[in-house]
Formats: sequence, structure tokens, C-alpha cells
Amino acid sequence: MKWIFAACFLASGFFYGQKIYWQEGLKLKWENFKSRVNNQRGSNVVAYTNCGWSYSYVKSSNPKAPIRIKVETIFNENLSWKDDKRINDYVLLHEQKHFDAAEVYARKLRKELSEKIKTSSDSISTSKRCITAS
Repeated sequence: MKWIFAACFLASGFFYGQKIYWQEGLKLKWENFKSRVNNQRGSNVVAYTNCGWSYSYVKSSNPKAPIRIKVETIFNENLSWKDDKRINDYVLLHEQKHFDAAEVYARKLRKELSEKIKTSSDSISTSKRCITAS
């Protein structure tokens, strides 16, 4: 039983360790860029940041109950790449700004969702339209 727990614990670290959630003051490090493949196919590409958003919601069967929507900005370590021979502090700062810009848009999306969707009776398709439009 101990071995099963240990294996599950280690596996969860492997699978969940692939994403970094945006936090104030959190800075990317070159060690976070773990992909070995340059998917951008450009010789002028020094690094590539793969980031985006995840969202979830909790909806009640009571149509007047408030709905909880969570939007998070994510950096995908295993899909982010760097050219080890050409990286420098300036390029890392540039890549950090991609991640930070993704958080700016997540904040705009959170604001729009909070203004348009208040209760469980509000349509989830409305939230999906907000997400698609952002």
C-alpha cells in the first residue's frame, strides 16, 4: 500500500508539475522551458512561451444562487522551448511579458464574466461567448 501511495504521489508531481499558474511576483526561469522541440520552425526564434487560460465554474441547481467562475493563467513548461545557445536575460524578460500579457487578458475576461453572469440561471453559453470573444 505504501508503494502505491508513493507511486501516485510521484506521478501527480510529474503531471501537475508541467504547469505554472500566474502569481504576482512570480518570475519565470529558464529551467521552466522544458520542451526540447522548437515548434515555431524559425531560425530567428530564441524561445517560445506556451501559455493560456483554464476556466471552471460551480453552478447550483438553485437558479438564484451565485455562480462561481474561476479563470487562471497557465504557463505550460513542457510546451515552452528555449535555444540554450542564444538565451539571455533580455529574452527571458520578453518571455515573461508574454505570460504577464496573458494574465492581463485573463483579468479582462474575469471582469466581463462577473458583469454578465451573476447567478446559476445565467447561461453558461454566455460565458463561453465571453471566453471565445476574448
